[in-house]
Amino acid sequence: VTIGDHVYQILRKEIIDMNLKPGQVLNMKDIAEQLQVSRSPVRDAILRLDEEGLVDSIPQKGTAVSRIDLERVRQEQFIRISLEERVVQDCLEMDMKPWLEEMNRAMEEQKRCIRRGLRHEFLDYDDMLHEVFFRAAGREFCWNVIRNMSGHYRRIRLMSLWDDTIMENVYLQHQAMVRHLLNRDGESLLWLLGEHCRKLSWEKLDMLKKYPDYFAEDSGTA
Repeated sequence: VTIGDHVYQILRKEIIDMNLKPGQVLNMKDIAEQLQVSRSPVRDAILRLDEEGLVDSIPQKGTAVSRIDLERVRQEQFIRISLEERVVQDCLEMDMKPWLEEMNRAMEEQKRCIRRGLRHEFLDYDDMLHEVFFRAAGREFCWNVIRNMSGHYRRIRLMSLWDDTIMENVYLQHQAMVRHLLNRDGESLLWLLGEHCRKLSWEKLDMLKKYPDYFAEDSGTA
């Protein structure tokens, strides 16, 4: 792992965890001093983040964290749903009991996160649960594609968890999904998976009203 890779991973996590807010200007000199590196790896990391759509070049201001683009969210969400529905169908044809311990651990950790209000960690364990499906089906590459190309989608997912009720409902949906999977109830599982992934379609309009500065200017029509 190069210094540039390290800087990229740090900045990417800060962006997708919303510690660096949408629209926040990034100062390469300050970042380099904070991370105790030269400006060159910071510049390389920012170029990679730009290619990923997580930062934008702002005329006369420099580089800023990209605002959430709801059209980009739709595209990333489409990739996620399309791949996961196919992977789940493979899982329904398998014995998933050997994976039950991992799935239960992810859900137990989510319960702990709800009690303590740990939204970032809750989302990490959310992804951990879904990743089990991909690993069980031998589709780790597909999961890595989703993880590496879903920066806008992940940010809006995190924002939705600022509502405690939504966080609790996600946990309950996970319990039902695992139950349907073990019972090989494909119809119920695929329906619930669609609802689980597409619920942001209903929630995003509320977030757009509450946090308009976090969204790209044309997101209102997405």
